[in-house]
Amino acid sequence: MVLTDTKKVAILIDNLDGPWRPGENVEHVSELLWGLLEVIDDIAQAFQRRDHWRKPAVVNVAVFLRSDIFAFIQPLAAEQDKLPIQRIVWDEPELLRRMLDQRLEYGVLNRFDAQAIWKQLFPREVVGVPMWEFVIRTTLPRPRDVIYMVREAIYGAVNRGHQTVTEQDLLDAREKYSEHIFRSILAEDDPRKEKLESILYEFAGCLKVISRSEIHERMMRAEVAPSDIEFYVDLLCDVGFLGIETADGFRYPRHEGERQLMRRVARSLAARGDRGEESFEINAAFYQVLQIE
Repeated sequence: MVLTDTKKVAILIDNLDGPWRPGENVEHVSELLWGLLEVIDDIAQAFQRRDHWRKPAVVNVAVFLRSDIFAFIQPLAAEQDKLPIQRIVWDEPELLRRMLDQRLEYGVLNRFDAQAIWKQLFPREVVGVPMWEFVIRTTLPRPRDVIYMVREAIYGAVNRGHQTVTEQDLLDAREKYSEHIFRSILAEDDPRKEKLESILYEFAGCLKVISRSEIHERMMRAEVAPSDIEFYVDLLCDVGFLGIETADGFRYPRHEGERQLMRRVARSLAARGDRGEESFEINAAFYQVLQIE
């Protein structure tokens, strides 16, 4: 009866990755999360029922889940083609720019429009690169990442008493972001293997472009079991650490399905070329923390 006069209700369920930690009953957590996904439609339909003591209400339920966790629990589905899922991707820089513009305008209580804020408070270029392009190049294409980078630059400027954000503030923010993203992707390791951190350190000081055999050698030094090497190559692609070489250059897959397709094509192209094996590119977001030149 409480929702009788409400036109629409949205239930958003987030932060479900909290219990997803190494060695903490991941199988049980998987079953719990999958059970939640299976009843999403049932919850919405239950609110639409009418009887002698209640009236129907329009309710939408959305569950936000990390793609790596979904890929882990997906095999539990009996009919995967019927899953009510929608992948969220940010593959257009203009969408990220619009989102950041709105955040900046809100932060100054709409006293200035975004264009004026960028012009008056930020440098036009950073190391010879247009400021916005610099941010896009050195972050993963997600809202929280570009927000983190720009926010750290603003914090740095405030702490140093600068009137505006300087080029050095942005360079320092890039370094802080690189450390931040390095730590954040560690949470996406398979809780049963726990080798991602050791693997990432093996890339310290390496070249930006690296072959599949070189990656395998580094993983062996990290004491990764031979049967797990390809799993971790795929994981590094999924978390945005490695870009896959294509006919149009290196591309970073947006989800697991795209990664599978891109890697199959890359192997086919490599077999017909001079190299005979795949090549990968390390994402610029990790250059600072791993000291990659």
